Amino acid sequence: ENEVAQSRALGYEFAKVWMHNGMLRFTGEKMSKSLGNVETIEGVLDRWGVETTLLFFLTAHWHSPIDFSDDTMEQARAQWTTLSNAFVLDEQTDAGPEWDELVAVLDDDFNTPAALALMHEWRRVRNLDLLRNALEIFGLAPPDAEAPDRIRVLAGLRQEARQQRDFTESDRLRAEIEAAGWEVRDEAGGYRLVRAG
Repeated sequence: ENEVAQSRALGYEFAKVWMHNGMLRFTGEKMSKSLGNVETIEGVLDRWGVETTLLFFLTAHWHSPIDFSDDTMEQARAQWTTLSNAFVLDEQTDAGPEWDELVAVLDDDFNTPAALALMHEWRRVRNLDLLRNALEIFGLAPPDAEAPDRIRVLAGLRQEARQQRDFTESDRLRAEIEAAGWEVRDEAGGYRLVRAG
């Protein structure tokens, strides 16, 4: 409340909603300068990226403690890869939970772990419209949602070539994708397509 009072005294509205997350721990210990286990926002974003970092924070309920470690960040990265790779094949259905269920879990004390579970269910049943909309609520847009069909097909063929250990073909397909202005970023469990630049 003090932050609200201070900002209003200066003539500004601070925020409509104020949530304080639970304690951020570093591999099980309190994160603090005195313990020397502090990570900067810039360092985390440089190492893990925006999407992985956002997803990491969504995995815990906002008022619960959350443990920051390489393992938990790798888990968040794997979740982001899984969710974003759902858009590679772009096979759409209307199956799965309804949008109202997402609204209900977010209305229930902003239950982001339950929201993530719904997103994974939409990914599983290929309801990409609802998955895309849910990701966008949290500032997570699928990185390859804009990639043209031709580029997505080439990326899929490249992934198959890599799995068959045909690295010559994989490299050729990567070069073709890059020549078209896209970049393939290999990640644990798959890849991402991003606009080169």
